Amino acid sequence: MKSKRIKYLRENLIHSFILNQNGSKHDLLSRTNELLSEYNYSNIGLRTLEKHIKELKEIHGYPIESFIPSKEELLSKGYNNNIVDYPHRRVDIRKVRFLRYSEGFNTQDNLRIDEREKIDEAFIILSRFIGRPGWEWLDDVFDFSQSTLDLSPLINQKISFEENLAGMRTYFSKVKDAIGNNNVLGIQRKVFRGSKHVNQTFCFHPSYLKLWKNKWYTFGIGEFENKIINPYILPIDKYLIKIDYPRDKVYKKLDYNFIGEPISTYFFKDIIGVTNNLKSKSEKIILRFHSKEKFRRIDSKPPHESWEIVNEEKSFIDILMTLKVNAELRNFIYENSPGIEVIKPNSLRNRIKKDLETALNYYANI
Repeated sequence: MKSKRIKYLRENLIHSFILNQNGSKHDLLSRTNELLSEYNYSNIGLRTLEKHIKELKEIHGYPIESFIPSKEELLSKGYNNNIVDYPHRRVDIRKVRFLRYSEGFNTQDNLRIDEREKIDEAFIILSRFIGRPGWEWLDDVFDFSQSTLDLSPLINQKISFEENLAGMRTYFSKVKDAIGNNNVLGIQRKVFRGSKHVNQTFCFHPSYLKLWKNKWYTFGIGEFENKIINPYILPIDKYLIKIDYPRDKVYKKLDYNFIGEPISTYFFKDIIGVTNNLKSKSEKIILRFHSKEKFRRIDSKPPHESWEIVNEEKSFIDILMTLKVNAELRNFIYENSPGIEVIKPNSLRNRIKKDLETALNYYANI
């Protein structure tokens, strides 16, 4: 990484020097070593500089020319004597050539392939943070880059976005802005009542956003006609109908620790996902992996910080997590079946067994 930084600094100086026709390769070498010394890097020799200039010409196609300056040009650049003592060599200035780019060349209009690849890689990394609180400035950067560099086709080929905000970007922006501005939102949303969809209207005081399984969830206080739900979790999904701003409501902040410090009060410390029943208690969950391949895949990024290997045999591995049982934990088990077995607690084991038997019956009736 250090060598790349040195090369980048050196290359920037070469571009600036040649664009401004500031002298010969000896002048350029002196300038380069002055710059490197400012960053506490070792000096380079004339041969190294010549190789770098050759690389720019032959590999990257920069039309660097050399020319013999006139006496007027020498005087205008401060060469009052024919002999110049550089730190590396004594030089007769009448026998050296100056450097310049060919007429009409502008490095800003000629983005090299390797430079474009580095920019592409940087944008691919940054694109993961689009839509996240605190990263709003990326929207403007990407809009500008797409109009000037046309990066979007390449980015789309190299990255698959987990966040699916199709048709919901406006809702996401409103919720995100409301969190930052402490605004109350009026929500209209479709909910299930029995086997039917019913439109539900309520006031929502949003406080926190979390992405889980490719979907955004908003944590806040839900203010309904007959009750207050604290915390209320609002998914940003296709069931949202409308979001507006009621004027007669005073914002109420959700008083939970979503940041993680101190860990003892962290809202997510004993759950997987987003569903946290504050009245329930965490339990010792023991899962047995009969598939070691599946275990290795999950163990490379455990679903919870309490993940611990407690027993390893030839045919299975047992892990322990201290968690509340919620829908996301059950879904984690379903997603990894077969190959995983609930050992404890018995209540969770029986629930999973019953659900799997129900699923098996769907296939037994064909």
